[in-house]
Amino acid sequence: MQIPAAAKITAACLASIGLLLYLWFYSAPPNLAMPAASSLLGTTVAWESTEMNRFQNLSFFHHGFGPRPVYWDRSNTERRVGWKHAWEGMLTRSSTSDHDLGRAARADLLYDRSLGALRHPSTILPGARRIYIDLGARNPKGNEASIEYFQRQYPGGSTFYVYAFDADKRFKPMYKGLPNTTYVEAAVATFDGDCYFTKDLRMSNSMSRTQRGNDEAIKCVDLVKWLHHHIKPTDLVVMKMDVERAEFELVAALLKSPKTARLIDELMLECHHAETWNLPPATYGDCLEVFRSLQAAGIWTHEWF
Repeated sequence: MQIPAAAKITAACLASIGLLLYLWFYSAPPNLAMPAASSLLGTTVAWESTEMNRFQNLSFFHHGFGPRPVYWDRSNTERRVGWKHAWEGMLTRSSTSDHDLGRAARADLLYDRSLGALRHPSTILPGARRIYIDLGARNPKGNEASIEYFQRQYPGGSTFYVYAFDADKRFKPMYKGLPNTTYVEAAVATFDGDCYFTKDLRMSNSMSRTQRGNDEAIKCVDLVKWLHHHIKPTDLVVMKMDVERAEFELVAALLKSPKTARLIDELMLECHHAETWNLPPATYGDCLEVFRSLQAAGIWTHEWF
């Protein structure tokens, strides 16, 4: 019996559909959390580019920035003890405990949406390095040690070479003998040379070009120049910046040298402001502007606590 041509065509179509369904069902699903890195300028991974839009294809993965200070996060609901904060113009807080849960939640989100979580931080070009730069490093291990925390929490964090900057000479002996670590006893600034350091947070900044009261003379290092001389575009560079209100001046200097700034691939920035830290005149709105400017400039940015 001769099979009609229309029936043959229908059978072939059904077979093709069946084959496609079979392949779809039994193939491994795509990993939407790990898209192909940017192909900008023929680079293998996005951080090897210094172009402003290098993370454009990955922007959906970024967590964004909270529209209000961490005190108002839902995770802190049970800790609030009254309307003490910015919305009524009252910029003082009772203690850090009234927003510690929110800070922990934002820190977890930071690591969940880090470049390391997006794609394991492999550096595959010859000579490429993984570098962690800690500005305001303090102690390398123990209580509130940001270096130890990074090495434990960041994917592949223990494989990064560490540059630790701190102006307080008390911490230098703690770094003796640490492998893959360089300790720089200096404050980062917008210039090289002598400067002065204080721990009195009532002052507008902990570092100054001129001496104030009982300030201690220290060394300052120009951050933009240091990056230019020590970092290559092929390096994967993660930086933590906790510089006691010098961040506004440093970020402004970085954004004036965008190619050099983008030698920093990922930045964890503690931005000091009135609502969370009781450190006016900057507000959380000012910090939001800083975060968003850095992200728009091609630096994968997070709020740090």
